Amino acid sequence: MTNPTDHSSPTGHASPTSDAGMTSGASLTGGAGMTGGAGMTGGAGMTSGAGMTSDVSLTGGAGSSGGAGSSGDRGVVGLTRVLVVDDQRLVREGVASLLELEDGISVIGTAADGREAVALAVRLRPDVVLMDVRMPASDGVEATAAVRRQAPDSRVVMLTTFDDEDYVVRALRAGANGYLLKDLPAAELARAVRMAHAGVDQFDPAVTARLLAVADRGGPLPSPAPDGLTAREVDVLRCLARGATNREIAAALVVSEGTVKNHVSNILSRLGLRDRTQAALYARDRGLT
Repeated sequence: MTNPTDHSSPTGHASPTSDAGMTSGASLTGGAGMTGGAGMTGGAGMTSGAGMTSDVSLTGGAGSSGGAGSSGDRGVVGLTRVLVVDDQRLVREGVASLLELEDGISVIGTAADGREAVALAVRLRPDVVLMDVRMPASDGVEATAAVRRQAPDSRVVMLTTFDDEDYVVRALRAGANGYLLKDLPAAELARAVRMAHAGVDQFDPAVTARLLAVADRGGPLPSPAPDGLTAREVDVLRCLARGATNREIAAALVVSEGTVKNHVSNILSRLGLRDRTQAALYARDRGLT
């Protein structure tokens, strides 16, 4: 496993190069672009955008860390600071290089697996983390939950080739702020990064269709986890919304009462709530019942 990297450039936004020789406007995995415009409502605040196509494609390669970066970016008005996470080196460096060509975006680091991603996110505090799903050491879903817990101001958008329903649902429950597929064009990816930084969750139309299929089968649509909460803390919050005691929660989740007390304390602290009653009302207002 390679070490986390923090790439600084004394000149800020000079156009970087990479082994793939990529140019602006290229698609990440092919000429197919993200299409649609279909959105979703119902508590998740999800949107998906129209796409465009490209002729130059980027395919995967062997994994290691590395990428473009800049220094002195923190606090620059209008600048979106991005961390790119992918175990395939060619994809990782390619995405970083393409984003660096876009105005108002600075790639401040890259990581080759989930552990590196969490370490860099905590240290660098990026505005947006582009997170792959399948990676060694710690996968993207686990890393997303850790980033949302340890660096809650960073928004995490999954960027992957996998649109399996299970991955989508797990990522959203871990706190992901969007789920995009790698076949979207570079310009559309840049737009999604800016929108995510602005607080708008980003979803590929194919992912939106899968979530709609879940709803059609009568299943609940997963909502992104409340800011800073782990998946387990969300489980505890759901129990609080039903009026369960610590003993009942411990029995339901197969943990000790002491663990439940710690979770409740963390929930109240992270959400700025005063007591269990406020936590229950918070959960019910957000459909976490």
